[in-house]
Amino acid sequence: MTNPYYNHSDSIPLAQTRGTSAAIRSEFDLVQAGFASVSADISAISAALGVGTTSVETSLAAGLTTDIGNGYGSFLNLTGSATITSFGSHYTGAKFIRSSGTIVLTNSASLICPGNQNITLNAGDIFIATPIGNPASGWLVRDVRRMSSILVDDDAVRQSGSYANPSWITSLAFSKIAGLPTTAAGYGITDVITTATIGSQSVNYAASAGTAASATTATSAGSATTATTASNLSGGVAGSVPYQSGAGATAMVPAGSSGSFLTSQGAAAPTWTFPPIGLNGVQVFTSSGTFTVPAGITKVKVWVVGGGGTGGPTSSYGCGATGGGGGGAGGVGQAFISGLTPGANITVTVAPGASGSASSFGAYATATGGGPGATPGVGANGGFTTSGATNYVIGGAVLPGTQGVPGGAATGVGGSGAVNTLFAGHGYGGSGGSNGGGGVGGGGGLVIVEY
Repeated sequence: MTNPYYNHSDSIPLAQTRGTSAAIRSEFDLVQAGFASVSADISAISAALGVGTTSVETSLAAGLTTDIGNGYGSFLNLTGSATITSFGSHYTGAKFIRSSGTIVLTNSASLICPGNQNITLNAGDIFIATPIGNPASGWLVRDVRRMSSILVDDDAVRQSGSYANPSWITSLAFSKIAGLPTTAAGYGITDVITTATIGSQSVNYAASAGTAASATTATSAGSATTATTASNLSGGVAGSVPYQSGAGATAMVPAGSSGSFLTSQGAAAPTWTFPPIGLNGVQVFTSSGTFTVPAGITKVKVWVVGGGGTGGPTSSYGCGATGGGGGGAGGVGQAFISGLTPGANITVTVAPGASGSASSFGAYATATGGGPGATPGVGANGGFTTSGATNYVIGGAVLPGTQGVPGGAATGVGGSGAVNTLFAGHGYGGSGGSNGGGGVGGGGGLVIVEY
């Protein structure tokens, strides 16, 4: 407002209408100059100290080091997106700061963030930064406000125990902080709701680490009807399979053999069995050859029969001679073989007649030949072995040969060879010699492949 009694001028004063003298005007000029000088000094001191003299928000580009105290006012708007590790060393009082982009505040000894954790700010978020210590040695970030997020009345949600979007359960603060207490009680919270209504289902839950879907230990399932993930089951070991052994009870089936299948036994515990092989084809080998695994076939069942032993000769010709003993039968057995590769070739060896030698299906199964008859003893029966296969039959498929008997007044009579009761005409033992003659050769071997 203009003084009606005085109109100041830096040059010659204008004529005054109220009778102000020249001397008084000179005094007013000196006072006015003094105020101007003080104002200039205050502005200079503020600039030297980095203290702002305005309350208007100032925009400042965010960077690795953002010097918020270097001549700026108390209200700042950080622009752009950046990671900030320092607010500089010009400590000029508290700063009220707004973020206009995505800014990460990196926690350190000179930039202390809430919870000693890095803070990510989105556009619109606000906080206060104040100097630390006296003399100051850093900045303290406090009162962070998420203006970019929808405000949720978390106290109302806690008391009601339900929410339109039940994902709030898995976003509780204590489930997201690694290395700190993993339960509400660990933070001194004693009034946590343990039952929530989601839709039409009542679900019991415990406030524990992680989310309900990935929790590794459940103290009580309560009335929950579905468990998304269940691990570390009581009583379980590698390879075991859980099953419901009764109402509210779970038991374990021990691990089965490789290639076996779990078969239901009704309400009783399931058992491991080997599956029957559906016959797509059968290949019979009466002489040695090669089995080529057909396309789409990875499992086979084989029968292997060894060659029968030759009967023993008589001791001599004439009265008092002893007949030869019968030869032993070749070994016989069945094997189940899995893990074969279609197109692979497997060598098949079949014992020729009168050889008493072994028959085999690759290295998987071998039936040894029967032993030769003696004078007067009988030959031993062959055996059966497997490697990398499952035995179904071991021996037991042959009858022992009969021993030769002494001759009568004229000649000895040879004993009969052992008989293969499963595969007549193969693997039988030869009969012993009579009347001074030699023993008869045993039967040849056999290999049958079913797939």
